[in-house]
Amino acid sequence: FGIAGVAGLVVIAAGLVLSFQGFVLPDPQFPWEGALLMKNLALVSGCFLFAFLISLFLIRFVLPNIAKVVKGPYLGTDLKDSHVDAVGSLSIKPGDTGIAHSLLRPSGKVMINNKKIDAIARGEFIARGTAIIIDKIDQNRVIVKPEKN
Repeated sequence: FGIAGVAGLVVIAAGLVLSFQGFVLPDPQFPWEGALLMKNLALVSGCFLFAFLISLFLIRFVLPNIAKVVKGPYLGTDLKDSHVDAVGSLSIKPGDTGIAHSLLRPSGKVMINNKKIDAIARGEFIARGTAIIIDKIDQNRVIVKPEKN
């Protein structure tokens, strides 16, 4: 909010107070002007307080219940169909050979044992169709290099 925000709220409040009366500052000769100024200050302060309390009520009690009434497309999704290819389940090991199914720069797809696997090229880019060999398996990362003929 900052200084500018607070100053803006003060100026808005002062404008509201002054809009309720026909004078700017109360004249000491007319005591009713001072009473009117105090009444207007109380009215504007009360309205600000009421608006603040209503906004707190809405944030605390109404907004959390809107999600129960209005269902968005994102609320029904879950991660049961998502998966990560586990290298152990693919029955591959270092030294297995295959073919680069896509351009590896440095990552791409390779075909090993008729299975498409995500792989990372070690060193240089590997063109599609190039014979590759698995150099290393590091957790779920398969690192390949071009096969030397």
